[in-house]
Amino acid sequence: MVKLLASWTTTAPRDVKLCVSSREYNIFINAFSAEKRLRLHELTSFNIEAYARDKLAEIPNKEAKGNLIRLIISKAKGIFLWVALVVKQIRD
Repeated sequence: MVKLLASWTTTAPRDVKLCVSSREYNIFINAFSAEKRLRLHELTSFNIEAYARDKLAEIPNKEAKGNLIRLIISKAKGIFLWVALVVKQIRD
């Protein structure tokens, strides 16, 4: 798969742009340089934090709420669905 994706972009580098999502497996990390990779979970952490703060605003203890939100962000690894399910379970 890595060879196929790379061949598409080298055949027409000005005409073909790809956005492919995967886990950070070594085969992908070794095949694509750092400047050709996005770490989506780093780009969404601010939005995940805002969502969790909004939905958990009713928790009165600020320290406990802050700790919980930090834990949610670290465990989420950029996956909004996971965050939504966890926050809903906490609220319930």
